[in-house]
Amino acid sequence: MAVEFWLVPVVVGPIVLILVIGYALARRRRLSGGEKQDQASAVRDLYRGGEGGPDAPPSNVPPKPEKDG
Repeated sequence: MAVEFWLVPVVVGPIVLILVIGYALARRRRLSGGEKQDQASAVRDLYRGGEGGPDAPPSNVPPKPEKDG
């Protein structure tokens, strides 16, 4: 009786987990060329210190001075 009980989580559990991970990997959507360009542009904007995405208006607020201590 105890052997049949543990058969489910030990054998069937990993099989279900493998199937779920495989399904998730198969359903993953790749970025199109335009989406890749938009993503690269947004990353460049963030590294330049821009606030928001490519459609955000430029900020006229000066940066805050850093505290020394």
